[in-house]
Amino acid sequence: MQRTEAGPDDDTERAAVDRPPRRSRWLNDPRSRVVAAAIPVAAATVVGLVGFYAARHAGSPPSPAISMMIPGAGSRIGPFVRVSGRARNLRPQQMVWVFIQFIHPNETPSRNVYPALGPCPIGKNQIWTCANVQVGKADDYGKQYKIWAAIVTDRQAYWYATLIASAHGNHSFNPAGGNSPPHVTGTPGVTGHLVTRCASGPRSCPVG
Repeated sequence: MQRTEAGPDDDTERAAVDRPPRRSRWLNDPRSRVVAAAIPVAAATVVGLVGFYAARHAGSPPSPAISMMIPGAGSRIGPFVRVSGRARNLRPQQMVWVFIQFIHPNETPSRNVYPALGPCPIGKNQIWTCANVQVGKADDYGKQYKIWAAIVTDRQAYWYATLIASAHGNHSFNPAGGNSPPHVTGTPGVTGHLVTRCASGPRSCPVG
């Protein structure tokens, strides 16, 4: 019987059969399990970072803010005045309230703040108005007052309304922690203008 020797081609084919494919060898390597386990963690981290930065760039809703246009700072007013301004980005159960505070001759504010009858209605273009706000007594000629306007919560408003309706003679309160009345957190959530009562009778006062 004639013996057939294996040639170079036969050895190559046998080696190819005996040697596992490269992919199979990699999958059997313990290092591949570590890499495979790390891939979901890395993917989740990337997704989390993308979500974080997307939320950060989207930003939170704009903060409530209030401004006063009438009367302007330094105005001369009579005993009753229309107070008006703009309130932006109010949340549900938030509203505008006006307050009056006497300023002593030495320019220090009184500890008593008086809430006006409110809340102030808000109309078009976010304009709020409180009409016929009483500022001091009829004969407070030449005296200074600060008119505050604040964005308040419904609970704060309820307290102000209860204070106004109180049978006790004094309807004022002493604001804790500062001179401004309690208000929501905003930029700004409260504003105020210093005004002066007219030096004499109603004829010397502008119509407000």
